[in-house]
Amino acid sequence: STEWFKVKLSDGVRDLRLSYKSYKISDDGYQLTITLKDIYYPVEVDLNYKIYEGLDLIDRNSTIRNTGSDSVLLETMYSANWVCPYGRDLTLTYMTSAWNNEYNLVKQPLNQSAVLLESRAGVSNATAFPYFAVDKNATEDSGEVWFGSLQYSGNWQIKAGRDRNACPQILGGISDFNTTYSLSAGEEFTTPVFTGGYVNKGFGESKRQFHDYIRKTSKSVWTNKVIPAVYNSWGTFDFNIDEKLLLDQAERAKEAGMEVFVIDDGWFKNRNNDQTSLGDWEVDKNKFPNGLAPIVNKVNELGLIFGIWIEPEMASEDSDLYRAHPDWILKYPTRQPVKRRHQYVLNMGREDVYEFTVNWIDKLLSENNIGFIKWDMNRFLSEVNWNFETGGPDEEVYIKYVKNLYRIFDHISEKFPEVLIENCASGGLRADLSLSKWCARINRSDDEDVMDGLKLNEGFTCVNMPKAAGGACHLRHSPNGMTRRTIPMKRMAYTSMLGGFSVGYDLRRLSEEETEELKRYVEIYKEIRETTQLGDMYLLSSIYDKDAPAVIWQFVSKDKEKSVIFVFANNKGDMGWLEAIKLQGLKADKKYNISLRGVDDKTFDFRPTAGDTLMKMGLTFNIERMLDDDSTFGCFAVILD
Repeated sequence: STEWFKVKLSDGVRDLRLSYKSYKISDDGYQLTITLKDIYYPVEVDLNYKIYEGLDLIDRNSTIRNTGSDSVLLETMYSANWVCPYGRDLTLTYMTSAWNNEYNLVKQPLNQSAVLLESRAGVSNATAFPYFAVDKNATEDSGEVWFGSLQYSGNWQIKAGRDRNACPQILGGISDFNTTYSLSAGEEFTTPVFTGGYVNKGFGESKRQFHDYIRKTSKSVWTNKVIPAVYNSWGTFDFNIDEKLLLDQAERAKEAGMEVFVIDDGWFKNRNNDQTSLGDWEVDKNKFPNGLAPIVNKVNELGLIFGIWIEPEMASEDSDLYRAHPDWILKYPTRQPVKRRHQYVLNMGREDVYEFTVNWIDKLLSENNIGFIKWDMNRFLSEVNWNFETGGPDEEVYIKYVKNLYRIFDHISEKFPEVLIENCASGGLRADLSLSKWCARINRSDDEDVMDGLKLNEGFTCVNMPKAAGGACHLRHSPNGMTRRTIPMKRMAYTSMLGGFSVGYDLRRLSEEETEELKRYVEIYKEIRETTQLGDMYLLSSIYDKDAPAVIWQFVSKDKEKSVIFVFANNKGDMGWLEAIKLQGLKADKKYNISLRGVDDKTFDFRPTAGDTLMKMGLTFNIERMLDDDSTFGCFAVILD
């Protein structure tokens, strides 16, 4: 396919005609490489395929190699072309995104003319998420689905349509927007992995395939461990933090049952607002006269993991870093650089910027017992070029930026393997599958309103593990900072339990009753998280169902011995009545004990019930109106064991 790899050869020819050369199968039998070569020019291409035990997924990517003495210019560098079986009435599913409004599921016919899905902002989820699915009348739990996700954190494209014979095909890889890559003699280039699969049990099974894939391929030790309950200072205090305040909050966080204590933005020198100091990663001695040590030590003495916020890819104009290295930012030398959110983007593609970044992060982690990093990235890339500094092609900056970003994450993962990394980019704007290798927690969105959270979570979990759904402050003071909605603590807590529980209260302001209520929710989170985070997810009732009175999620442990069901009022009326909830994934012959959380005003005497009955007849609540405590915010959980 001329679209798959487009090259410009030294004599001006822009064509590849590839023929078979050889193949190789790895010793374990899970990886196949087919090598092709051009019939005339010294160019070879490896087609790489990798499969995994127990998964109906294939990793695909390509390596193009210049075996000659003249340079070869890559103009298009796609990873794979997926071909689905022919069908007339096929549906394409994809996700659109924007700040505070990520992972919107969109369905439309798979037409002859291709749909172009892409991000051109330098991050992977700016306008769309690198994901597709094709089906014919599939539902959440039935039907055939062909699906995939491109593993790349920069600019990308996916073209979904049909060829000239109406055969469905999905082509994707690195975007060719302002991007080429020159291969010198003997050099090769490998495209990002494009993971795709097929299931015949509906969209839910495709999601579980991705979740198990992440469990198998992640480099983070936290991916296969439960996520601790996180306290983060940002939800209440913004930049207004100091040693005394945080020492007090740490003690209160411990009392509430929290397990990680994170100092967010505002800890480094002169950082009193968002207009200054990015790049100057030294502790602010006015706020912390004794450095970070007293807080780190106190947090560790309390038995908590200490965490810290960083934004390594940025520099403020008012910073020592920018004054010393104005050439390090993305800008044109003949133009005034463009600021967004009062900050510039460092050119991470430069080797000196990479070295600076690795060194200061290494120093920070080596000198302090830090077990949690919140890595933020709060603006898009613009003016992407080398600033006349290297003499290299400007069209390679986007690619080299992402390469060095991955190198930094690799360094952290290899040298500090116990550190839990949270991936944040203005919320979820870089929540792609690739970063799940290093980041076991993801800021799903800057919108942490619980009413929006259920919709965000449904798209997010099409690829990402439910447990990864993070953020600074799922539980925070009302009204919500984004939506101005006043939300009960109960609804915030149960929504938070779908992912990784986080709190952003000023704990001094909670009454004794509120403090005790918070403790109860933390205890429930710890009680159920092995099932919700290490087990399988089932979406039983979708927020996209306009008639459903409730959104219902179920989690089942891998051994099928336990299950947790969350029920959230969907503000659709029905006066709080619920139909029988037909469960999934249980052991048919096991009798499950049933208990409820969040409905203390109702009394039930559930008898042990067989899994087969719960799956075929459903979980019933007799004549109780389960969601009548509040028509908008009603919610509860069911535990089976």
